Amino acid sequence: MALNNYILETQRLLHDPAAAYFSVADLTSYINTGRNEIALAGQCVRVLLSGTVSSCAVSAGGAGYSARTGVTFSSASGGTGATATLTIASGVITAATMISGGSGFDAATATAVASDPGGGSGAVLVPTIAGANMMVVGQEVYTFNSRSSIVQLTPGVSAVAGVLAIAVSWGSTRPALKRRSWDSFQAKWRAWANGWLNNPIIWAQYGQGVGSSIYLAPIPTNPFNMEWDTYCAVNGLTSDTDPEAIPYPWTDCVPYYAAYRALFNAQRYPDAQQMYAEYQKYLVGAQKISTPPFITDPYDDGDV
Repeated sequence: MALNNYILETQRLLHDPAAAYFSVADLTSYINTGRNEIALAGQCVRVLLSGTVSSCAVSAGGAGYSARTGVTFSSASGGTGATATLTIASGVITAATMISGGSGFDAATATAVASDPGGGSGAVLVPTIAGANMMVVGQEVYTFNSRSSIVQLTPGVSAVAGVLAIAVSWGSTRPALKRRSWDSFQAKWRAWANGWLNNPIIWAQYGQGVGSSIYLAPIPTNPFNMEWDTYCAVNGLTSDTDPEAIPYPWTDCVPYYAAYRALFNAQRYPDAQQMYAEYQKYLVGAQKISTPPFITDPYDDGDV
């Protein structure tokens, strides 16, 4: 949803379409506060950190390309979701601008191919895969902040706020690491003074929010690629052209939260309380819609 739509919906809830009592600047602030609360409370802005295309260089511009030319990213590891726009001058590709970095790309096999239905040819594009989510030999700790540059390749996302799961690429497999609480991890897996070096099988989160860190055990002896399933904080909206990372139906919650903050600031506490109750109702509804019940296979007898 665009910022102006959020403002109009909030004004309707406040019965203030002309902004006579609540300024647009204040409503924008309340909207952006609500968006981040919803993103974190609902964990609805998910980014899979694994082999992101951070940029794409033009090694050769080719000839005969038209405005219909597109670019396709792929890799042997099955990367998906990377998109870019091409700048073309007199049939020659001069630049590639990343829109979304995607995930799951392998630096060794990733390719970018320009295709033009009009017959352009000869362009050579070279993608760069962000390696910031690789394990570092001998490194135990990986901060959320060190991954911000990767998640920010997803439009509208600002920072990692939490990690739900971690998988590691070991050859042709991608097993999930086991998660432990920090207390258990500290007591059982960090007992060796110099650390235990091997392939990691356990992880734990230390801290809360965007300043947190991930600890691995054993400490890596190989630079495997990690795949973090994260939920993220979002950038503030300042205009209708800013991308909204929060998906529907979570966007329905935002005007109710903004209206609650406006009424609370106006010291209309009973009205604010009622609007907050509506916000919570929409929050619960969005959660139910987004996580439908899992229907088990009635033919699964457990033998396979």
